[in-house]
Order: sequence, then C-alpha cells, then structure tokens
Amino acid sequence: MPKFAANLTYLFQELPLMKRFEAAKNHGFRAVECQFPYGYNYQLIRKILKKKDLRMVLINAPAGNWEKGDRGLAVIPGKEVEFQRTVQVAAKVAQKLAASHIHVMVGRLPRKVNRKDGLKTLITNLEKAADIFNNHKQNLLLEPLNPNDFPEYFLTELSDSLEIIDTINKPNVFLQLDIYHCLMRGDDPFKIIRENLNVISHMQIADCPGRHEPGSGNGKIDFLELFTLIDSLNYKGWIGCEYIPKKTTKGSFNWANAYGII
Repeated sequence: MPKFAANLTYLFQELPLMKRFEAAKNHGFRAVECQFPYGYNYQLIRKILKKKDLRMVLINAPAGNWEKGDRGLAVIPGKEVEFQRTVQVAAKVAQKLAASHIHVMVGRLPRKVNRKDGLKTLITNLEKAADIFNNHKQNLLLEPLNPNDFPEYFLTELSDSLEIIDTINKPNVFLQLDIYHCLMRGDDPFKIIRENLNVISHMQIADCPGRHEPGSGNGKIDFLELFTLIDSLNYKGWIGCEYIPKKTTKGSFNWANAYGII
C-alpha cells in the first residue's frame, strides 16, 4: 500500500501541536504534514521528529492574513514583494524541519484585476519562488481547490494547474492532488491519477461531503480501489490524511485498520 502521512492541522486536534507528533507515531504513521507550522519552536519540532523517527513531508507557505480573507498572495498584482517574503520564510522553515514539499496557495484575484493580468503575475511569482525553493532542494506544489469551500480562489480547475506547471517548466514544480477537492468538483480521481502521475508529487485524502475520513461520505469512491491503483502505478510520494475526524481522531482510523494500511 502507499505511504500515509498524518496531517497534524486536522488530526489530533484534542491535543496541543507538540503532542500530536507522538500521537501520530503511536497510531502507526511514519510521516506528518502541517499546514502552517509558523511561530513554533522549530528546533524542538525537529528534535521531536528525530526522537519519534518521523518525517515532515509537507508544509504550506504563509498565505497572507487569513483572518482578513487572504488565501495566498501569488496572483495579486502589487503584492509581489510581500509574496516573496512568504516564500523566503517558507524556505527557511521547511529547511529547519527538513520538509521537501511546500504548497503555495495562490490566492484570490481582486475583482478589479482581469484574469490575464493575474495569471501573468502568478507565473512570474511562481517562477521566482521555484528558484528559491530549488536552492534548498525543495519542491513547489500547486493545488486546485474546489470553489465551494474556497469561493473566488484563482486556481480551482485541474486543467489550469497543469497548464501553469507546464508553462513554468521548472524541475521542482509539481501538482498536489487532493481527492476531496476532486470529488467536490465532480472530477474522476482515478482518471486524473492515471493520466497525470508524472506531475503529482503529493496527494491528500478526505471523503465527500464534509471532508471527513475515508468511508464516511456518500459512497462515490471506493478508497481501497483508489489505494490499490496508486500502489499499482508505483507512486513514490506520500498521501496526507487531511481530513476532519467525524467524531474522534482514534475512531476515524477505522478505514485504515480495515484496509490494513496503518
């Protein structure tokens, strides 16, 4: 079966962040991911990762002022300097945590800006960011989010993400594929994975609707079949368990226990 990482932003929320690493290890995980680990003691996190024999496989770059509605800055003309600051911060923190993958949220396009200008700004910003990450042997990931959960987000279609990755044409720019967002858009994750595995460097899972654990949704997807496909294609990356436990985190692992995964 593929390799699974615990998303410490979503799982074990009953514990403070520093306790979630041990909880992940105790439940059989060998890797973790964390959306925004900023402001914590990075040296302590690194020590915990080493002690628990865990890998930090993914973090997000800072996305601006989340409380005020920012969902990234890369697509916004006039925010280039601020965006590059977030890139520098992400590169440094990822280096301290030995995280090789950084998801860059691109943001919402201001209504006064046309899509063509936003796309031009985005590509220029991402090209520079990719070069900075490449200096640290880090990968830049783009993820199309669904428009229901992220209204006005610039990057919601898989085709747009693939086109941008192709245009940038950097060896360290990849697709982050979230099965939940695929299902919310009505996309076929099986088809997407078969056709685009060469550009997918990280995956995430959650069922639909509700973004809860696999098997909790409306039955539109057979997760065991999905994992079997991923395994058969020799996918080398990690799959992040980025879901909201329907009840308890421990109880949410029934899917993994039933499949013999974790």
